[in-house]
Parts: sequence; C-alpha cells; structure tokens
Amino acid sequence: MVERVPVGSTTCQGQIEEYKFRGGLITAEIVIESLDGNLSAVKPIRRVAMVNNLIFWTPRKSFCFDLLLPKGWRFADAGRNPDQNLRGPRVEKDKKLVYVPLTPSCQKGNSDEFWYPGITFFGMRLATLHEITHAIVYSKMPDEEYQRLAVETYTHYLARQKAKKVPENIKNLFITDERNAWAGAIRYLRQLRQNDVDLEPYLSVPQIRNFAHGYLDA
Repeated sequence: MVERVPVGSTTCQGQIEEYKFRGGLITAEIVIESLDGNLSAVKPIRRVAMVNNLIFWTPRKSFCFDLLLPKGWRFADAGRNPDQNLRGPRVEKDKKLVYVPLTPSCQKGNSDEFWYPGITFFGMRLATLHEITHAIVYSKMPDEEYQRLAVETYTHYLARQKAKKVPENIKNLFITDERNAWAGAIRYLRQLRQNDVDLEPYLSVPQIRNFAHGYLDA
C-alpha cells in the first residue's frame, strides 16, 4: 500500500484533496498549471487543475489510477476545466490529458443536478475508468484517424446540444467508440474486484451495465 499524505497538506507541487464516500475515499494532488488553449478556447492560455496521484483507499487496500494511464499522460479535473464549451470528462490526445469527474460538471439544464456529480457519487469511478480506456485507445491510434474521430465526435456533440438529427455514419462511429470505452471500463472494474479493490462497492453487475447504457442512450 502506498503511503497516505494528510489531506490539506501542501506538497512541493500542489494541494492534497480528499473525497469521502461509502466504501472508501479518494485522494488527489491538485496542481494548477497554464496550458496552451485549443480551437474552442476563448483564451489562448488556460489554467487547468491537473490531478496527480489519484488514489482510491479502503482500510486494507489502495489503488492508484495513474498506473493505468498511457506513458506521459496525466489527469485533469473536468469540473474545473475553464473551457466552458468542453466541460465534462473527456480526453485530449494532443495534450495527453484525461479529464476525470473529480468535481461536478455538465449541469442538467437550469437544475441543480449534474450529469457528472463528482468522484464520490455512484458510477463516477467507473466513468473515470471509461475515460482512461479512451486514452489508452487514442494513444495507440494514428493521428489522422484520431483527428477524424475527434471532429466527428464533436459534430455529434454539437448536434445533440442543438437537438438536431445526427448523421447516421457519425452516430454509429460515436456509439462504437463509447461502447468500447464502457466495455473496457467494466473489464478494469472486474479485474480490480478480483484483487479485492472495489471502486463501486454498491453497484451490482446489472446496475453497472445499466449505468453505462444510461450514458450511451442519453
């Protein structure tokens, strides 16, 4: 088991945060960094909440999510993403970033609810594995193929936001990409459970599948 750093303490890089929930807790080191913007960013420079040492803890076991990332990749907090157009868990291959649902993101209309309510809620550790699976796949994908997928995925996102019909070929590409990522996430979750690390202790296998289908159908 890795050594736990006290919550609220300051490391040489950033601040340690703690997120408690039924069945365990998550600790993370938050470091605010300035990065070049992207095509959708209003400002050329954005300040991103980078997440280091994202660790799941129980009294007997610990698991560091960072170990699953492709070499050179890092986590960032989706809820503190300054780019309002791209809030929510996602992957940026060019920056080698995986935005995870550490804090709430993607508000549901004008309500107080969020599509991704934060890492302590049911299914959000599974959603983190989902984004990690995307990163693993994209890291091995030729740049040209990834760029085509990124453009068509964003086209799908914009069409849904404006309640427009999505072209069938783009819809199928998006669904295949998402279904594969959920399958990979469930596979990782199952493997961790076999090693006594249960990231979603209060979700049964049918509930996990229904959770994934819920986001595919949204």
